[in-house]
Amino acid sequence: MTEPEQQTPETPVTVTWLSKLFQALSGFVLAIHRRLLPNRREIGWIPYLWLFYLSLPVWSWIIRPASTTVLLFGILSLILFLGIYFNAYWRRGRAVFWNIGALAVLGLVWSPFNSAAIVFYISAPGLAGAAGPPRIGRRVLAAIAVVIVLATLLLDHPPLRGLLTLCLCGVVGATNIYFAELSRKGDALRRSQEEVERLATIAERERIARDLHDLLGHTLSVITLKAELARKLSERGDERAATEIADVERISRDALRQVREAVEGYREAGLAGELARARLVCDAREITLDTDVAPVDLETRQEAALAMVLREAVTNIARHARATHCRIALSREPSEIVLSIHNNGRPARFLPGHTRFLPGPSRALPATEPSGHGLIFMRERMSELGGRLLVDNTEGWLLEARLPAHKRERNAESAVEDPAEPLPASLELAAGEAAS
Repeated sequence: MTEPEQQTPETPVTVTWLSKLFQALSGFVLAIHRRLLPNRREIGWIPYLWLFYLSLPVWSWIIRPASTTVLLFGILSLILFLGIYFNAYWRRGRAVFWNIGALAVLGLVWSPFNSAAIVFYISAPGLAGAAGPPRIGRRVLAAIAVVIVLATLLLDHPPLRGLLTLCLCGVVGATNIYFAELSRKGDALRRSQEEVERLATIAERERIARDLHDLLGHTLSVITLKAELARKLSERGDERAATEIADVERISRDALRQVREAVEGYREAGLAGELARARLVCDAREITLDTDVAPVDLETRQEAALAMVLREAVTNIARHARATHCRIALSREPSEIVLSIHNNGRPARFLPGHTRFLPGPSRALPATEPSGHGLIFMRERMSELGGRLLVDNTEGWLLEARLPAHKRERNAESAVEDPAEPLPASLELAAGEAAS
């Protein structure tokens, strides 16, 4: 007998229906949201929270029943208010003046009939920040204050209500002006960072182009001359053709090695790029940065390691140190290259297994003491290159990365890389024959 087939449990019809209904409602809400507000990151869903003020006039109609005419006029005023309110988020600069003025007029018209007209007065200064710089916002705020004072005096409003309206409008207006200016400065800083990154990318591309030209330009010319010489020698039956072909192979392999080393260096951000990034990070955190970078001849692996150390140190300072001043120095001592990063942040100690700072007694950390993962990784990179990493937090926080200063010696094959050196006799022969 065959076993009965196992049936998969079916989803209840009610659950499926509710899921589809939820998806439909979510899509409808998002569609309405996109029509009401512009797609700007700094806006989000916050404007809807300010609408809770509309509960004041609605509540006043509940506790004090109004006539049908007043109620109908109030509903139309609320609809008009919503249109003016959401339209203001699509405007910038002087165009917002119309929205601010319309909200102030609504408050002026409604104030004799409903004390909750304070809602319209409060919403008007809430748009002052979008009118322009703080000086423009302050003028708008002053104009709204004049309207409130005149309405209180001419329409015989209770002085206490006028004073409360004036205070609320001042607080709401000043707060919105401050945060609007903060948002403008953040946008300007973001644009400047993007411009710096764009310029750094262009400079890096130009550097790569120059390096590749320096690496391959002269080498390919030498290969061309030697290949031409080998062809002419082989046509004559000269045994030196094999020697020239061997030279072509050796030079090609050397060029391939140089290109691989150059590409490996490009995979890591250079020290200059990390210094530029450190300046941007410190500016964003309001940390004063001083740099003292001496011209030091670094190998590719050394520069990559020091760039990694600088990146990790600046990240920790920005996140945890609470510093106001930072100094980055690069110097060459008789036997070592030293990169030091010092800041005046709070004295701290590292918790083993973490890279964050924890409050604690100040003490110097020896180079052999294990600490956070970031420092362990930095010490490993330094030790791979024969260097060492020192951390001292007795006064602020000091990190020193020390690498041995190797003297760059030119090998026997360096003549292939330097176009200023004289050509070998075989190349002079090839050049003379090519010219003839």
